[in-house]
Amino acid sequence: MVRLNKSSIVKYVLLFYSILPAFAKISGLNLFYALYIPLLGVLHWTYWRRTISLYKTDIPFLLMFSIALIYIPISIFLYLSSLKSVLYGALMFLLPMTGYFFSRLIPINVFSKSIIFVGLIHAIFGILTYGFIQFPFSIQALIETIKKGTMAFRMSSVSGSLGLGALMLVSFAFSLIKLLQDKNKANIITALLLFFALIMTMQRSAWIGASFYFFLVFIYMHLNTKNIFSKKNIYLFFSVLLIVGIIISQYIDLNIRSFVISRIYSISGEELNPVSERSFMWLGGVENFLQVPSGLGLGTTGQAARVGNFTSSYHVVTDGDYFRILSELGIGALFFYLYLFTFIFIGFFNLRNMSIERFAAYLVVIGLSINMIGSNTTEFHFVNFLYWMSLGYLFNKILLGNNNAFIYNS
Repeated sequence: MVRLNKSSIVKYVLLFYSILPAFAKISGLNLFYALYIPLLGVLHWTYWRRTISLYKTDIPFLLMFSIALIYIPISIFLYLSSLKSVLYGALMFLLPMTGYFFSRLIPINVFSKSIIFVGLIHAIFGILTYGFIQFPFSIQALIETIKKGTMAFRMSSVSGSLGLGALMLVSFAFSLIKLLQDKNKANIITALLLFFALIMTMQRSAWIGASFYFFLVFIYMHLNTKNIFSKKNIYLFFSVLLIVGIIISQYIDLNIRSFVISRIYSISGEELNPVSERSFMWLGGVENFLQVPSGLGLGTTGQAARVGNFTSSYHVVTDGDYFRILSELGIGALFFYLYLFTFIFIGFFNLRNMSIERFAAYLVVIGLSINMIGSNTTEFHFVNFLYWMSLGYLFNKILLGNNNAFIYNS
């Protein structure tokens, strides 16, 4: 029998939120994507007695959130965007930004455990449906419907390989921290499964993000004055990870192994690499910003414009989140991300005194920030909500210390 305490409610609500694309694809009704709105209501109801505290460090986010809200009518009436694209932009970007506020309601330990659980479910689904197992025709047809559009050799779940790669970045970061605190078998297996799924998505930005995780964890372990981690444990984990990876690679199809190698080489390839593949979009985003520095508004240049069949004289940016956000929200977004990157940079030199909870949020934000370079991560279903929640935890006074006086408390 499932015990529905607050932690369980959060876990299952987030799981249901994450699998909504499957219902949309099976039914052919995109309306299912919008069901996350009442699910957020359930999350708020679960912790309605807790207060939402905002601090001085939240001001840049509040300004960008306000700009995104104000630009809805501007997009429609000034730039003549289609109503469908603007509503889709609000649904996939603006509303998930409320995750920032939910981070002040839901304790980070509850959030991290829930995301590890959700990530593990999607990783297992991705592994089982990758091709290692042959299912009956009816089940296989259902799987293909759910995973429609996934490119060859890429492991995916209900939101494709890009969505799975981003979700694995979040869940693997939390599982890595949990493993370093408690090296039991369950935590080891969980971290390995999540890491394997992350690798098999074939998403290069996810690989780079995970590489930064290992580097930062190694630095944090050596600098942390509280000796939270045992150096022996971290070396043991990396050794096990390497050995398991070598063993698994021997059982993977030669074509898949060749594809993995080609993806690795393409990261720094001279002709075909992530930058050359997307540079025309990035330059288009910069050109949009230079033409309209105040921003074009939600739903005008990203995935929302594509879904809403909105066409204009401005460049579409479907691969490169920073350039898409810069195009749509303008100088306000530029200010926010300069602030965020400065915060992240300064945080690196404060790893010695960083709490383990804040360090977990720090890892997630860095991983998804890297992912945003090549993908419109903040338009990915479910992952966009996790991104803003993680930012909320990163700037939380409780995780920062007590030197940041609050400006609002309700």
